Amino acid sequence: MSKKPRFKEQEHKYSAANIKKLDLREHVRHRPGMYVGGIDKKALHNVVFELIERAITSTSIGYCDRLEITLLPDNIIKLEDTDTIIPKELATGQYALFPHEQNFLMRDIPLSLWYKRPIFIEDGGHLIHSGLDHVNIMTLCPLGKYMTIMLCHENQIWKRTYHEGKPHGALLHYTLNQPQPDGVSITFQPDFTIFEPNEFDYDWIRDRCQTLAYLFPQVTISLADERVGKEQSEVFHYPDGIRAMVRDLNRDKSPHHDILNARKLFNLPKYRDNIVIELALQYTDSQDTILRSYVNAMERVEGGTHIDGFRHALMGYINGSNPHPLSWDETARGLTAIIHILHSDPQFESFTTIKLLNPEMFEAIESMMYPLMVDANLRKARHGRA
Repeated sequence: MSKKPRFKEQEHKYSAANIKKLDLREHVRHRPGMYVGGIDKKALHNVVFELIERAITSTSIGYCDRLEITLLPDNIIKLEDTDTIIPKELATGQYALFPHEQNFLMRDIPLSLWYKRPIFIEDGGHLIHSGLDHVNIMTLCPLGKYMTIMLCHENQIWKRTYHEGKPHGALLHYTLNQPQPDGVSITFQPDFTIFEPNEFDYDWIRDRCQTLAYLFPQVTISLADERVGKEQSEVFHYPDGIRAMVRDLNRDKSPHHDILNARKLFNLPKYRDNIVIELALQYTDSQDTILRSYVNAMERVEGGTHIDGFRHALMGYINGSNPHPLSWDETARGLTAIIHILHSDPQFESFTTIKLLNPEMFEAIESMMYPLMVDANLRKARHGRA
């Protein structure tokens, strides 16, 4: 009995011809989940949040102090800000004004300037990045049915429209007769041949705007809904920053002490740029614990080394020489705490960046916590005996 071959001989051999090469635009549209986390409602709003955070990038060194967001009919969102960094760079002539035929997303002026999404921090305007490097305006543009970007600088306007990520018409450049504030305007309509048919959710966008206003007290964020039957508007501006965030979270609670707040710049030899850490905390009569950590404006839901350092310092001080030390749950009962770190080179556990790994953050947080707690006599204040 003869044996049959296990495999048939291939009729066509595999070669480079079987590989389809996708440019950036094609890849974003073909695999949107790799860039914005899917095609559902959450992914749609991830696009909106990226557009919002682009305007927040330069607030910390005073180049943007206002952001206006408008929800329009037909699932259109418009963002206008006073960001002057991009127009000023545009005015230097360092970037090409016209797209290259084969690589327009890399060459086109409005997008090439936003290839990475920086957040600027004080002391020289160093760059840090809040998210994954591949998520930026350049990768969001192909997800829109259309996107229009307009830059204004010294009464000059540069304007460009894109359909499904491709430039539509020429890059317009003209001079205004009447003065107009410098800044950037973006109008975006999602491509619902890619996304599931969901409308923009005012409450979702509102929550993100409010959080960013807490984290960046230099900026005023206005949100308006002009959709028929949904008209409403709000303005977010918190000069006290994360102190105001703790205060508002504790609005319906009885505090045991004043809000403790500290902000410090760390100049570590390992990193070129300074690291900024700010924290605010308060104990109340609540039985719950609120501990939120943000690294470069993004919440890190699984914490990391900075949270480990915070917990170690807090438990060490509250317990003192207690022969029967409290557990973390007991120590943190009634605590409301916010930590925000601006880091030029954050290291995360995974591609989803949910947990910070930088070991130096443990000691940095500890060094801030001890003098703050001692000055406030937090051990007594925790029990309302300050």
